[in-house]
Amino acid sequence: MKKIVNLTWVLLLSLIAVSCTDLSSIYGRIDELEARVNKLEDLMKNARTRIEALQGLIDAEAGKKFIKEWIEKPYGYDLIMSDGSKLSLMNGRNGKTPNVSVTEMNGTLYWTIDGELMRDAQGQPIRAKAEDGKMPRVQITGDGYWQISTDDGATWKDLRDENGERVRAKGLDATHTLSITETDAAIIIVFGGKTFTISKVAGGGGSQPGVFDPNKMAIEYVSEYGVAKDGKSFASAHTADVLGVFAFNDATALFAESFLVGKYHFPSASEWLGIVPQSSNISFTSESVKTGVVEKIKVGKDQVEKDYTAEYKSVSNGIAYGIKFIDKSNTMRTAYRYQVVGLSKDSNDAYLKVTARLIGADAKITLDTIADEAFWNKDKAKNKERVFPAAGYQKGTRVNLGTQGFYPASDAYATSGFNKYKVQGLEFDQASAKIHRSVLLGNTDKYKFTIRPFSDF
Repeated sequence: MKKIVNLTWVLLLSLIAVSCTDLSSIYGRIDELEARVNKLEDLMKNARTRIEALQGLIDAEAGKKFIKEWIEKPYGYDLIMSDGSKLSLMNGRNGKTPNVSVTEMNGTLYWTIDGELMRDAQGQPIRAKAEDGKMPRVQITGDGYWQISTDDGATWKDLRDENGERVRAKGLDATHTLSITETDAAIIIVFGGKTFTISKVAGGGGSQPGVFDPNKMAIEYVSEYGVAKDGKSFASAHTADVLGVFAFNDATALFAESFLVGKYHFPSASEWLGIVPQSSNISFTSESVKTGVVEKIKVGKDQVEKDYTAEYKSVSNGIAYGIKFIDKSNTMRTAYRYQVVGLSKDSNDAYLKVTARLIGADAKITLDTIADEAFWNKDKAKNKERVFPAAGYQKGTRVNLGTQGFYPASDAYATSGFNKYKVQGLEFDQASAKIHRSVLLGNTDKYKFTIRPFSDF
């Protein structure tokens, strides 16, 4: 604020020095300057309000707080939260609302402003993760550029674009998408380019069960991170060294008596099938095309399995593509991209990345369309990603760390025959990613696996 006021006086003195006779012109320029300063002040104030609103919505979606009521206002909505706080969601008019938002990369949310990533003093993107994300502060310099602080205003750093240029402060020129839809159990908010589904409060305390959202892709039900070593929280990164490993029975117990209760569940194999194909339908080492693949998939905890078809294209360079959820309506028709990255023995940083995009009934989008990287590089905001570290499994010591990932399902592969009561789940390695069976349930005390919860709603 001090920088802006100082700039006002510098420009005022300059105007007086140039001409002391044309007072009407000077007054006009002063009025114009005051209007510009006021607009910058509004931008700075509204940027802070928008950051607080987005952080509040992220916390609410994570279950840290709930919405007690929402009130429509001329500028958008006010949300009254369970902790007594108020979030103001502004619809952005007259260029007074800054373009502050969050973007998802590799399954993690990061802060952006005017389309550029906010970065800390070390140049790292600032996470907006509910558990430990930093909430940045912003200000505008006297010459009209954004600055970012991640230490509560002790130090400030210029926001720069991908070319290293300073980013000028500007507002949204038109009303951006802001909507609230209320159901019996949840409030669905579209704000800042992201959809938030937040549980409602019953009688001022406690959340009601969530509801199935037909517009939510299967991949969005997968938790952003796996379960941490303590079994009491989510891991803090997409690396194998921070993931816990659990015997099958212990993993089952986690969903009955831990932080996951009422929010997440142990996914079934038919839910995992909504993420990866069955058997050998994709390959990371050879080229192939598979069409008419029948898949029985369940999306959402309390939904029933439905028959869909899928098609897959493998291109042999560690990447494969697919279109799933094909049926008569094609309302859930979704494009998928699968990629294994950095697989090598004993690596903590190797992973499978699954990217999905809802394409619906658009007949112009075919398997060949989505098997072109240009499709995924355009409109990236439509992509949703989840990262699965190649953590292997444990049998006394860690096995296949860095070269394989296995995330079990809650149900057995079969109840009779050779595969009776075998654990099944998501398995990937250098060759493929698929739903696959593993060890017998009776032997699971000897085997421990990484666990990936699915959201209840």
